Amino acid sequence: MFLPPGLDQHTYAIYVNGNLLAISCDACRANKTKCSGGPPCSLCRRRGIDCTLRNCLRQSRGVPTSDGSAAANASVSEDDDDVDISTSPTCLRPENFPAEHVLHPEGEHLPPNLEFLKNVTVVSSEPRTTGEFRPLSRGMEGIYELLVAEKPSLEGAMEGSDGLQEFVTKYLETYFKRFHLRWPTLHAPVFSLDISTMPLHLSASIDPELIPEGQAWPIELFQAVILTLIFSLYRTDKTALSRAMLLRSTFITFLRELGAFDAEILASHLKTHYSGTFAPYTLSMREHLTRLLALTYQFDVYFALAHEKPPILHRQEVDVGLPNTFALWNSYGIDVFDARQPEEPLGRIEFRISEMTNRPDSFTSSQLLVEDVQLGLCGLLQAIWVFRQSSSSSKTERHPSSALQNALLIEILDDWKLELDKINKLANARSMTSNATRTLLLAYRGADSSVAASLEKINTLVQDGMILYYYLKMYHNAGLVKTQTEEPHTDETLWTLNKYGRKALVCALQILKLVESIGAWKACLNPLIRHALAMGLNVTKTALVSGQKRECECLTNDGQHADVNLQQWTEIGGPIWIDGTPVCLCTLNFWTKSFEEAMQDLNIMEG
Repeated sequence: MFLPPGLDQHTYAIYVNGNLLAISCDACRANKTKCSGGPPCSLCRRRGIDCTLRNCLRQSRGVPTSDGSAAANASVSEDDDDVDISTSPTCLRPENFPAEHVLHPEGEHLPPNLEFLKNVTVVSSEPRTTGEFRPLSRGMEGIYELLVAEKPSLEGAMEGSDGLQEFVTKYLETYFKRFHLRWPTLHAPVFSLDISTMPLHLSASIDPELIPEGQAWPIELFQAVILTLIFSLYRTDKTALSRAMLLRSTFITFLRELGAFDAEILASHLKTHYSGTFAPYTLSMREHLTRLLALTYQFDVYFALAHEKPPILHRQEVDVGLPNTFALWNSYGIDVFDARQPEEPLGRIEFRISEMTNRPDSFTSSQLLVEDVQLGLCGLLQAIWVFRQSSSSSKTERHPSSALQNALLIEILDDWKLELDKINKLANARSMTSNATRTLLLAYRGADSSVAASLEKINTLVQDGMILYYYLKMYHNAGLVKTQTEEPHTDETLWTLNKYGRKALVCALQILKLVESIGAWKACLNPLIRHALAMGLNVTKTALVSGQKRECECLTNDGQHADVNLQQWTEIGGPIWIDGTPVCLCTLNFWTKSFEEAMQDLNIMEG
């Protein structure tokens, strides 16, 4: 991956007589740092000094041309206050760097429909107002800010920010011990601090035609993009959401046009650029791309589910093999790799994600791992979305085939949940001597190869899988409430009279109880939990308020607690208690407060 020299030194530029001039204030130029714009820019604001950026912009209007005359840029208003720095593209004049680094002839720029990509980022570069942070939330916040830092490398970011160095070790420790488990995008053993900023890489290579023919795909760029997208799941502000939606669709379209999801194209690319006989190298480079593509698919489903959007990627087009185990991906040292590689489950890398049926029994070559179950659950969102759309747009929900399709979806969801239960049982077995348990434990070794460390990883991922299962099931059943209920019932009574409303309510309460058992410190690392709780709160309010016109049934006629299990209640209705608390309008405030407190405890990054 290449970048023109000096490209990482500036953020803003203006057109002058057909050329592009980089703009930065005197303080940023003297410190050789990227000017964030303003005025004042963030560096000058932090130091409390006057920012000269406005003067730079004013002077740039009369830059001499090649024939010695002065020409003003027509796109820059004569009024200083009208200069919109925030929309200026990130680039430099072509003459400022050698010809071999120019992607297009002088004067030729990105097509108009791609110009906006030069400013793509998920968060604003403006300083964030920081409140009171817990150590964990501050670490997560710090990791995110470093990934989108306005420096060419992490080392540069540490040098240019007071007090940042003392937290970097904690940030990276938090990342690799907690976040890396869920999204193991980076190769921990060879992680480097010298990572270029994502927006600049993106501007240089977001269009496949801009990558010179025969050049290797920019893996580091891909990793930076997917990590930025993943971190957008932890944000709740509208600006981050709109930018993440744009970057998500652009990035997936880019990968499609490269052919990255095609098994033959991927194999050819690996053979061309990463061939050899040194197994640790060839397998590592294959895993870099395979794992990134699988995580892109998983992220797309998470994002679609969290924001109730259709997934962009379909399981059938992700024609790449399953990633290697967490243990092999995190082999520290050649000796560790040599010891772990023969222990890999047979057939994993040959089994393609696109070949997965919706059922767990499609995996016949090796034992299921937790991330396999998560991918299986992810594959159901597209079917759920299509079913919801077809049901809401017609009366086909009353057709027998529609009922069978719905029953099949629920059955498959429950099948994947059963696999999670099996893995959970293996991880909590008193005897760790069975072959299945041994295979499971070996698959989740990292730098710490102890049984306790493997069990902690397994339990964490199983909890994530349970959240995904209940979230998908709640989302599916909530969408069926109106389409599966006949007239003359009104919207106010649909939830209490319809079994799908009751099923959605049970899933919401299961999510709440699961989050409470996990604890806020661990729960905040799962990006789906905040969104699942928000939907669960809405489902609970709707379900309980819908029965307000009827007499509360929290007690039976003889004043005793209703003795009925959740499965039975979803079918027949009536009074129901969970952990000694009735689920009815009488306790609406209790359940609402429980959801709200669980959400507040997560302390996810907000804009």
